[in-house]
Amino acid sequence: AISSFWTLPASSEDPMTSPLIVGNVGGVYSHLTSFAFLLAGVYADLLIVRIFLSLGYMGLIIQGFTGFPFWGQYLSEPHFIGVDTIVWSGLGLYVQLSSCVRLLLDEVHISLEEDEEELWRMFYRRSGVSRYVFRRDILREGEFRTYSQGDVVVDPTVGHRVHIIVQGHVHADVGARAFELFSGDVFEFRYLSLFGVHVGFQQSEMKAVACSTVNTFSVPAEAMEQLGRGPSIVRQAWQAVIIAALARSAERMALPIEQGMNMSNMTTAQLAAWRDPAFRELEPAEMAPPYKPGSGAFFRQPLRNLCIIMYKSFDPPFPFGQPASGIRHNTGLPLKVDPNELVENIRIFMGNRRLLRTSSAGSSSGDEGGSTNKRMRFKRSASAASGVGMGSAHGGESGAHVRHGDAASAGAQAQTVETGTASGRQKGGLTEVHVRGNTASV
Repeated sequence: AISSFWTLPASSEDPMTSPLIVGNVGGVYSHLTSFAFLLAGVYADLLIVRIFLSLGYMGLIIQGFTGFPFWGQYLSEPHFIGVDTIVWSGLGLYVQLSSCVRLLLDEVHISLEEDEEELWRMFYRRSGVSRYVFRRDILREGEFRTYSQGDVVVDPTVGHRVHIIVQGHVHADVGARAFELFSGDVFEFRYLSLFGVHVGFQQSEMKAVACSTVNTFSVPAEAMEQLGRGPSIVRQAWQAVIIAALARSAERMALPIEQGMNMSNMTTAQLAAWRDPAFRELEPAEMAPPYKPGSGAFFRQPLRNLCIIMYKSFDPPFPFGQPASGIRHNTGLPLKVDPNELVENIRIFMGNRRLLRTSSAGSSSGDEGGSTNKRMRFKRSASAASGVGMGSAHGGESGAHVRHGDAASAGAQAQTVETGTASGRQKGGLTEVHVRGNTASV
């Protein structure tokens, strides 16, 4: 075997006495294996990466069984088997192939019932969520419910749930404020903040009654809390649906006509039968191309779609291409949501007289002019390492603004500062108090 190598003689001045041995060129199996591993590094699509890694490990296993033959050989001479290479490469192949199978199963078309299909179309139009993710993480957590006219939909006695109205008209009372809710609206309001969209009404009880036959998709509040801590794609889907519903409510307050719904000229029956256009059948232009992940149409023409994916995800390094940036940043930041911590001690109700519950007798010492009207605002900062608060008092009205970080105590109800320093200044009729410390609470 040594005769098949060529050597470079060592210098007589070199203390090393062993010659430098350069091996023969590897066989075709070796080159195909290296090429597969190379291609795994120049594609941005995870499925393509896994496929080429699987091919690379297959090549290593073949080399192990053939004894790593040189160029022009198909078996090593003398022939041997690389047991350790076969074992480790077999484990690597199992990991990559199992991932490939999982990714391919994700592309299987998902069949939904008619009402499920309607709800998915609304989520898809709002957030682009696929059928697979919709069925796995959204649909299974809730159920479809039908209420007759006069039925109580939301009330402290009927459990805590979030509803998406598919069709129907609901009248809701939150404190002294009344809301008319229709297809596409989302309530109970106080649980919508679990996804980072701070709607308010954290301690306001809602009573909602069906004004017609109402069809809803209903999710228990406990499940919503789990979804708020779940995969970012699910949180973002719910955020998009909630934001769209809030935008529609704002538009409805400003204009009587929105999304083809002329509320001022519609009868009660027409209002009850109206459906949000987001539930309608998808137009051809709205459907995802079959090669797109989650389209559900991949296996109609799998080879063609695989070639398109390879073409579109080819991402060679510099200077041969411009590698995609921010690939690992598309998952969304985690939300630290605690319903007991999230403005639990703050009452907000459209300027109405709502007092902050306190456990301290001196909590109102900052008021001027004897006023009892307090308007509380709460701002959440997920990146703050410590609480920073600022309060202001004007003439007969006192206000407090709190920026709350990770150090704020969820159970604190007194208007106190446990640690830290406070500084204040007064200009005319304005008093500002700045608080900095490890724990700030109102």
